[in-house]
This record gives sequence, C-alpha cells and structure tokens, in this order.
Amino acid sequence: MASKKSRELRIEEREERLKVLVAAVLAAEAEEEGDAWEHETIDDVEDAMVEIGDLVAREVGVQKLARHTEKVKDDRCPRCGHAGCRVEDRGREIITRRGTVPVSEAKYHCRQCRRDFFPSDGAIGH
Repeated sequence: MASKKSRELRIEEREERLKVLVAAVLAAEAEEEGDAWEHETIDDVEDAMVEIGDLVAREVGVQKLARHTEKVKDDRCPRCGHAGCRVEDRGREIITRRGTVPVSEAKYHCRQCRRDFFPSDGAIGH
C-alpha cells in the first residue's frame, strides 16, 4: 500500500494534469460559444461542473474497468477445470455511485461441459 505522502503527491500531480485538461476543454468551448459565457448564471456554472465531473468519473470508470476485464488470468472452466475457448465479448453495465459504466467482458465456452462462462466476473474488486 502506498504511503500517505506518496498518495498526496499522486493526488497533487493528478490535480495539475486535470487543471491543464479542463483549461483546454473550456478554452475550446469558449471559442465555439463566443460571448455566451457573459450571460451564464451561477446555476449554469454549477450545472457545467456537475456535468463535467460526471463525464470524467464515467471515463475513469470505463478505462480502469477495461484494465480489469481485458486480460483474462484464468480461462479454465469453473466447473471442470478444462481450458475454455474465447467465443465473443459481452457488454454490460456496472452501477457505480456516479452512474452506470459500460464494460466489455470475454465470453468463453467449455467444450467439455458445453457451457459458457465469463472468467473476468471475479476479477473486479479482488
């Protein structure tokens, strides 16, 4: 587990990178919208904060969950232990505190048992 100091440093570095990204997004929007920002209310600003926060949270979820599901560590059938064959990917949604996040998981088939299984199901959260 990371020390408190290294975690704080990582948070500061992340915050600096996010500031640069947000500035770029807002600059591009300001260029598209012209003088529209002059008529924004505090409610408009707060709505934008929530919308952007939710978009960032969703994208973080998409990318981090993809890491968990893209590489299957164990393709053996949970019933008989024989190696399974990857047949396709299945999409599903995971419900998080910030909304749903789509995830794609590998579907495997065991020729021995004649059943399908999803080896990544146990990967998230372990």
